[in-house]
Amino acid sequence: MLTRLHSEERREKKIVVKRVSKQIETVAMPIDVVFTTSASNMAGGTIMVRRAFELMQGIPKKQLESSGLSRFFQETATINQKLDVMEKKFGGYYGRAERAKGDLLQKVVKEYYEVEGYAAKETDEKTNTQFKIDLLAEKNSEIRAIQVKKGTVSSQEIREICEKAEIYLKQKISNQKMKIIEIFAQHFPGDYLQIRDEFMKKMKSL
Repeated sequence: MLTRLHSEERREKKIVVKRVSKQIETVAMPIDVVFTTSASNMAGGTIMVRRAFELMQGIPKKQLESSGLSRFFQETATINQKLDVMEKKFGGYYGRAERAKGDLLQKVVKEYYEVEGYAAKETDEKTNTQFKIDLLAEKNSEIRAIQVKKGTVSSQEIREICEKAEIYLKQKISNQKMKIIEIFAQHFPGDYLQIRDEFMKKMKSL
């Protein structure tokens, strides 16, 4: 999904939310992305095993035996010990896994805009940090400031992205262009329409 803030010369602004569905060709991933993505999956499995082990530790031994979980508990305890060893050996990959997936998603979004005829580029670290913009895409008299979120975007993040990206567009981009803020995320909060209305009202009052 994506969220847009339109800002035209006559100061008419609105946010439009729509779902984008597009087939993307398979991308050949570098070996480090493969490793770190595998590490991320391993980390997810580790959390589930550890949680199961913790829950079963709180169950009396007799109850485990009567419910047929005694053997499963022993096997989980063994796996838990092995996970300790694996985490020490491969733990460095876990953080890299999330970063690698985020970088890959950003490149896929960039390719999407290029296919649509936009000149798209990734921003530098300063622009990303200060204005919450990952990509800039431009076509004809239109420019889009894009933030790419790998998973869920929170209500606070939407407000922050819109406010900071709007500052960038006002300071750096000609008023002759239609300015659009877009957020790509897997999940949006239930109050995103309320946030949209609040932001529109704020922009109209300026």
